[in-house]
Amino acid sequence: MRSTRYSIFFLWFLALPLLVAIAPEYAVGDQEPLPAINNPNPGSDLWEAVRGRLDSPAITQVEGFDSAVLVNQQGELWTTIRNTKLLPIGADILIVVLLMIGAVYAIRGPVTVKAGSSGSEIPRHTVNARFVHWFLAGLFIVLGITGLVLLYGRPLLIPLIGKSAFGVLAAGAKNAHNFVGPLFPVAIFLLFVNMVSKNLY
Repeated sequence: MRSTRYSIFFLWFLALPLLVAIAPEYAVGDQEPLPAINNPNPGSDLWEAVRGRLDSPAITQVEGFDSAVLVNQQGELWTTIRNTKLLPIGADILIVVLLMIGAVYAIRGPVTVKAGSSGSEIPRHTVNARFVHWFLAGLFIVLGITGLVLLYGRPLLIPLIGKSAFGVLAAGAKNAHNFVGPLFPVAIFLLFVNMVSKNLY
């Protein structure tokens, strides 16, 4: 009797490694596949609506065009183009133009009268023409300086004068740029009438 028990125990002991090796396969095979996790982000729909990508109607108390638009897609696109393309390309073009101006001045030099001055002076342009010319030149200088401040002031001027001073400077440059800008095409038209038109009629 005792020998039979020992024999059964010995057989179980020999079969134990086989059972351990087979049991996980049956356990894995009997398990059902886990369902897919579906946990949508509740904030994604909100930001899709904020950026105007959804057709859901927006409710607002403000009346007017784009009153329900919180993030302007065209504005975001312009910001991306400005930061990634306009800034580096504009800087390269500005440097090339300055180098070309310097090269022309170094090669050609100032224009002089070969025969010398006769001592007689005649009016070349009228007072109105000179006024329009310098009016246009002044607008061009203001637009150029304020435009460069707004375009390159953040990376160049903030390290020099600080954020607070640059904020004041940028606000003034923006107002000056917006105020002077509409006058620029008017000055070009007046210059055309005063100077170029005489060559046409």
